[in-house]
Amino acid sequence: MSVFPSQSIDDPEFGVITAADARIFGGLHLLRSSIPAVPMAVVDLGLHDDHLQWLRDHDCRILPAVGTVERNVLWWQTWNKPFYLQSSPFRRTLWLDADTVVVGSMTPMVARLQRRGFVVIHQLLHGLPHSMGGRFYQEFPVQLPFPGIQAGVVGISKDSLEDQALLSVWLDTVELASKPEWRRCMPWADNDALDWTMASTRDVDFIVTDTQWNHYFHEDKHWRSTNRQRLLGMIEERTTPGDIVLHLCHKPWLPIRKLKQLRKHEVHKTARLTPLSVPVQEALGSQPAGNPTPGA
Repeated sequence: MSVFPSQSIDDPEFGVITAADARIFGGLHLLRSSIPAVPMAVVDLGLHDDHLQWLRDHDCRILPAVGTVERNVLWWQTWNKPFYLQSSPFRRTLWLDADTVVVGSMTPMVARLQRRGFVVIHQLLHGLPHSMGGRFYQEFPVQLPFPGIQAGVVGISKDSLEDQALLSVWLDTVELASKPEWRRCMPWADNDALDWTMASTRDVDFIVTDTQWNHYFHEDKHWRSTNRQRLLGMIEERTTPGDIVLHLCHKPWLPIRKLKQLRKHEVHKTARLTPLSVPVQEALGSQPAGNPTPGA
């Protein structure tokens, strides 16, 4: 049986968008291989000419890197994620990080986007201390903090007024939080900005709790290979029944040296942690499913 199932997408307005530079093209190659027939657009963050040609040969649209966070800012690539979503050529967009692969039927995600978009609560962060520094929340308090927002898999519909309102708040949050005085309070950049956006809008209807839509896990550090067949075998070994997206956070196609280079400037190790005031399940159970005015 193939590791990657064939996809039957009935929605002509649906498509996948992602972003990559030359360092993580191996992951992008794997992602495209997992959904070869699904409409896809790729934001060019610094791909080589041969990478771009391969993408064109595999029916991918190439998009320019847009956004207000300058390239001299650490993690500018991920800070600008909501701007990439805003520029999507599809009416119903599924964002997939370039270190994900699709291992199950996308039909539930496509069906969900017919109504509105979504983000998945990350199973590994559930119940853990908040990843943000406390100062941002003290300066800009919110009533309903969400732990474990994982922005590697996000759905946005241009036909949903709620989605567009939420995206607008996410864009504004990035504009503010990416400024020098606040960056260290947002060590996970796009994740933390979306986390505060969710807390600000109290839009619990945007939350999906099925973590198989974004099966994110920390593999053993030795779980890596540059051999394609070995990679496919490892993915098949770790795919559980019902998984749709597998999120390979250790990027197994990269040598250890390159992986360390990518992570050497991470600031989350020194960020202050803030305890959660409201558990996720309690919040989801007690909050109405409506969508109040963003920022209210």
